Amino acid sequence: MSVDITNTGSVAGQEIVQLYVKNAPNEETRPEKELKEFAKVSLLPGETKTVTFTLDQRSFAYYHTELSGWYAPSGDYEIQIGASSRDIRQTLALELESTTKIPFLVSDISSCEDVYLFANDPSPLDAMLEKSGFAESTNKDGDDSMGEGTAEMMKAMFSGTPLHSILSFSTDELTWQDIQDTIQAINKKQER
Repeated sequence: MSVDITNTGSVAGQEIVQLYVKNAPNEETRPEKELKEFAKVSLLPGETKTVTFTLDQRSFAYYHTELSGWYAPSGDYEIQIGASSRDIRQTLALELESTTKIPFLVSDISSCEDVYLFANDPSPLDAMLEKSGFAESTNKDGDDSMGEGTAEMMKAMFSGTPLHSILSFSTDELTWQDIQDTIQAINKKQER
């Protein structure tokens, strides 16, 4: 990326040209924008110079611990050129498409809803909910003991509940180890 800098004054001077990357708005863990490059330019009165910056994948990336490497998420970014972070003089919008997919890994604070939305196979959670007593909506004869659709209602009711909290509301049959085993079973299926 190149930008022309002109000294419009009557004396020689210097300018520090700064390039910022405004991050995609869906990245909550990152700052709004980050300084990526800068150049100090000396200019005579009326002189114009071209400053060139080179951006690469790392210019849009951050270190992602689950990947153990640098990750540049897909999204809309903005390249900003200015004299400071508060004095932006030129912008360029761009869309970045990442080829890396972050694996969804379950922990005891993951919600049931997240497991159903993002896990490759949420069936271990179904088995755990059944053991907890939440998913059991029918009695042994197959009659819906609590009314039609109870299993779906219970699933919806606990959608935002973290996995570790299910223990507090469950029968004595469910243990902390059951939750840990469920997490391991879901994560093992994520690796495929």
